[in-house]
Amino acid sequence: MSLPPPPGVPYGPGYGPPVAPPHYPGYGYPAAHHLGGPIAYGPQPASWGVRLGAHIIDGFIATFIGFTVYLAGALVVMVPLSVALDGRPESTIASIMVPSVLLIAAAALFSSFAYYWLSYSRSGQTLGKRMVGIKVIAMATGLPPTKKAAAGRVLTQFLLAYVPFGSLLDGLWPLWDEPYRQALHDKAAKTRVIAV
Repeated sequence: MSLPPPPGVPYGPGYGPPVAPPHYPGYGYPAAHHLGGPIAYGPQPASWGVRLGAHIIDGFIATFIGFTVYLAGALVVMVPLSVALDGRPESTIASIMVPSVLLIAAAALFSSFAYYWLSYSRSGQTLGKRMVGIKVIAMATGLPPTKKAAAGRVLTQFLLAYVPFGSLLDGLWPLWDEPYRQALHDKAAKTRVIAV
């Protein structure tokens, strides 16, 4: 049983402040909110659709370069060879023409490779990437990749083209890769593609 309040005090003694339940902050300054992880500052990853657009444009450019080199090689090497070998046995013609064709094809393939390789290592942008406003950067530095990293990126992409569904998987990989939306060739070269 409690005593009545003293004269002049209309009510009894007040209750003390409530105690906060466990795992909750007590009264005072509000608690800081936890957002669930670090906030990603810096350049934003390029969207998949924009990357696809750049890939299509660059595909036309690289094919044109490779075809031009192949055609020039055929005109400069093959036409004079066929005139010089006219009337020779077929085995002699084949032993000279087949390596010549393979050499010209290798030069055409290298010219397409060089288009990507030199563009990435110089500025991080091919003509297609420049047109759509994206760029390749090294993960560690944020700068265009080194010549070695750029070569690894392009070689990985070229080699995946010879694996069944390799190019498809490589091209779709950025759709589910988080947080940088890297393709397989980006992961191999430690690069990423950003919007500029």
